[in-house]
Amino acid sequence: MCLCIKCKCFSCEDSSGQEKKEPDCLDLILAILVPPVGVYKKEGGCTANFWVNVALTALGYAPGSIHAAISISTN
Repeated sequence: MCLCIKCKCFSCEDSSGQEKKEPDCLDLILAILVPPVGVYKKEGGCTANFWVNVALTALGYAPGSIHAAISISTN
């Protein structure tokens, strides 16, 4: 279930029916607490960006969190 911060609805779709891809508070919290989960949610699967984040998180928590925050905040 998604929670839209702007319109306070429980939908992952915008008014045109397309899935929203802009980050919300939950995405950024996931990026900080559990970096690979945040990237997985944003990317929609096991992409190269996800695996890079897993490797960075395995090397250290801070690099994984920084990479996740950057990955989630960019389109």
